[in-house]
Amino acid sequence: MANSRSGESVLQRAMKILECFDADRPRLTASQIAEATGLSRSTTHRLVTEMTSVGMLQRLDDGNLTVSTHSWETSVRCSPLEQLRDLAKPVLEDLHARFNHHICLAVPDFEALSVLYLEHYDAGYPLRILSRHASRLSIHNNSAGLTMLAFGGEKAVNRVLNGSLPDRVTGEPMDPARIRADLLLIRQQGYGHIVGGMVTENTSFAVPCFNLTDGSVQCSLGLVARTDQCDHDEVLGALISAGRTLSDALTDAATPDIPPALLDKSA
Repeated sequence: MANSRSGESVLQRAMKILECFDADRPRLTASQIAEATGLSRSTTHRLVTEMTSVGMLQRLDDGNLTVSTHSWETSVRCSPLEQLRDLAKPVLEDLHARFNHHICLAVPDFEALSVLYLEHYDAGYPLRILSRHASRLSIHNNSAGLTMLAFGGEKAVNRVLNGSLPDRVTGEPMDPARIRADLLLIRQQGYGHIVGGMVTENTSFAVPCFNLTDGSVQCSLGLVARTDQCDHDEVLGALISAGRTLSDALTDAATPDIPPALLDKSA
């Protein structure tokens, strides 16, 4: 496949275009795409025209571009992560019905050292949340990421601790020894719990969910609440029970295969 002067293939440039779109920028002009990707305007125009013609992008009546319905339906009907999301929904819905707090499902990406959020149910009161559906956070600075990292294998832990560890709030480097101690505590307790953290007034909990056949961590269930509105003991008991229920479901069902890039096989 022909490469650009930068060495990028057509597919790589097309992926850069798709990655421009997010919850804050669901609709873009070709000029905005060119600016975001660094591609020339002529290259951008040619690629978005081709991507529109094959159904990857959709041109709206006002001339703006968006990810097409066809791209969405293709992804949803065949994605293993969507199958995992469906499997977890009853557990998530039960938790949300019991508590008035934010409930979420996340999977680890040990290759990118990040957490990918697959589903969430909003709290029934004003609550500042930094994660969104289909968004990512670094694996080292939130309860979901730390919980899955704690059970994800020493290779992933070492990669995280030997890399950049910016604090989400201050931007200052975090202490690797402190993170390692936090991971040890999570392994001992079986759950992650952060008071304050990225949002001062919040408390967050996360429990790991496993494929019990091989012991691999597949995802985490999380709950975020305002600290002054959270019964910690009640929430934690329910969340641990829900994690066991989902682990059983992951083991007993025809469990969807999480893409290998997301899982650390060195555990």
